[in-house]
Amino acid sequence: MRPPLPISRSARLSYLVNGNSLTTTRLLADYALESVGQRLTATALWTFLEANGTHRRDWGQDPAIRAVVERRRERFVSERESARIAGQLFARTAAVEVAGLLRTGTKRVVLSAAAGMGKSIAAREAVELLARDVLVLPFGLDRLPAAVEAQRLGESLGIPGSPALVLAISRQESAPSSSSTSSTR
Repeated sequence: MRPPLPISRSARLSYLVNGNSLTTTRLLADYALESVGQRLTATALWTFLEANGTHRRDWGQDPAIRAVVERRRERFVSERESARIAGQLFARTAAVEVAGLLRTGTKRVVLSAAAGMGKSIAAREAVELLARDVLVLPFGLDRLPAAVEAQRLGESLGIPGSPALVLAISRQESAPSSSSTSSTR
């Protein structure tokens, strides 16, 4: 297996701006040269880029991205229906705990239990709870083609890049805020 290729600066830039990333790179170089000896701020930089026709990419408002994320979430959560007992779904305290941890900033949560104890169902229920407040992109790694690079993983999910980067940018620019969750077995 070949090692993953590093993401070029141009590719990283394309996550942040609409338009040609090479043009944006040149604009940034011009701005740096024009600003030698001055304090640089993000606001001034964005003002300069926008005045020169380069705008922030707003994936948080992109209906195509939101539609892909929502379809994936609905498909993921719908598999919870298989957990009905006598036609009823029972809330799992683990799901409430997981959702609570993720809402308060915990970056990773691992569900561990013997086979058949409801880890997958708890993960699906946690996603359902989180989706009330944040944009959630759940996926089971066991159901995706192998992807060494995050860019390819995003493409296999139907989004234009690394899930973490796309959702992070969406989070910065939209309300409600965004989060990503994965389920593994």
